[in-house]
Amino acid sequence: MAYDANDPRKVGRRTQRQKLESKRAIDERIVVMGTPEGRRFVYRFIASCHVLESAWCPGGPDMARMQDFRLGEQSAGHRMMAEIENAAPESTALMMDEARMAKAVEAQTQAAEDIEPQEPIDG
Repeated sequence: MAYDANDPRKVGRRTQRQKLESKRAIDERIVVMGTPEGRRFVYRFIASCHVLESAWCPGGPDMARMQDFRLGEQSAGHRMMAEIENAAPESTALMMDEARMAKAVEAQTQAAEDIEPQEPIDG
C-alpha cells in the first residue's frame, strides 16, 4: 500500500511517527550527554572530526583531496555538535570543560614524568 499524501489519516500517522522518532532521538542524546563516559565519547568523536581545527591544507591537488576529506569529516562533526547542542545545551558546555580539564591533567602528568630525578651531589 503506497503512501497517499492526500489522505489526512495517513498524513497524520506519518507526522505522528516522525515526531515520535524525533523525540526518541533527542532523548537518546540527552542520555548519552548525561554521563561523563558519554560526554567523553562524543568529545572524542568531535575531536576526531577536526571540528575545532581548520580543514585547510596548503599544497597541490593531493592536498586538495585531503582538504575535501577533512571537510567531510568536519561536516559529520558539525552535525553531531548541532544535534547535542539542540538536545542538551548545558551538557555541551560541561563536555568542553571536562575535556579541557582532562587535557590539563594529562599535560601535568606528562610534565611530571619528563622530569628525571637528580642524583645528589656529593662534595
